[in-house]
Amino acid sequence: MTVTQSTTHLKAKERFAFWQDVACQTYVRVQCELSGDRPFNVHVAQTDIGNLKFTDHRCNIAMRYTRQAQDFREDACSDFQFMLLESGTAHVTQEGRQALLNAGDMVIYEASRPFTVDFPAQHKSLNFKIPHHLLSPRLTHASELTAITLKGSSPVGQMAAAAIRHSGRLQELPTFSAQNRAGTSLLDMLTTALDVELNHYPTLPTRHQQLLTTIKLYMMDNLDDAEMNIERIAQRHNVTARTINRLFAQDGTTAIRWLWQQRLNTSHKALCDGHFKQVTDAALSCGFSDFSHFSRSFKKAFGVCPHTLIQR
Repeated sequence: MTVTQSTTHLKAKERFAFWQDVACQTYVRVQCELSGDRPFNVHVAQTDIGNLKFTDHRCNIAMRYTRQAQDFREDACSDFQFMLLESGTAHVTQEGRQALLNAGDMVIYEASRPFTVDFPAQHKSLNFKIPHHLLSPRLTHASELTAITLKGSSPVGQMAAAAIRHSGRLQELPTFSAQNRAGTSLLDMLTTALDVELNHYPTLPTRHQQLLTTIKLYMMDNLDDAEMNIERIAQRHNVTARTINRLFAQDGTTAIRWLWQQRLNTSHKALCDGHFKQVTDAALSCGFSDFSHFSRSFKKAFGVCPHTLIQR
């Protein structure tokens, strides 16, 4: 049986409070944060597949979900969430790691530790809520694999994504026992994908984690510097460009690609929030000096031209 909840039948001013409650009931207690004050629509369809909970989640604007220390006092859930991003982009942060997801990529994170899931624009995802006691015996080091991107382009990733996309039909099996067996087989496949694809990631020493975080904060604090490049970043932190490349490779990206994405995300949020009346001002504040290139990249990333957000 599928249970569907949506904001479409509500007045605009009632939607955020409604969705905050639904998000906490469906996933885990979190704090929701909208980008801007435009009316938004969220649709989620939840299906039980044996002991797993499957959701088809769609939202028309940017949204951020944060689970902090105070949330644990009201909801001690320790389940894992396995997410396949179908459209848009997403950033999942946990335990000092940040997974950057494009459409087709996957990630796992757990409710027993603080996390942030940030969708910078309209998005769709398919999600499995997996009880801790079901995943831990299969993947004893699961907590070490959270917030690491499982690329959908890899052979194992393609297999896992295909299984997830068709998993909604498992509810059509005639008995709970049959659904549970199918869900167990699906869980085994997802566990294998995580183990095969992510287990080769070396654990960064703590000092490297701290260095990577420091470098990212420096880059975010200087987004308006259009001349920033990897050589300047390396010089500022007394390391080599090669070291920086190795650090960002652990996140499945490069320093400049990460910087470019943060600039786009920040400009998108600023325009949605009404902080700028001119697109050029938003572009300059985020380090873009070629406005035509900025507009093309913005539309490619978010599906709309930047000036349309000002008109709204």
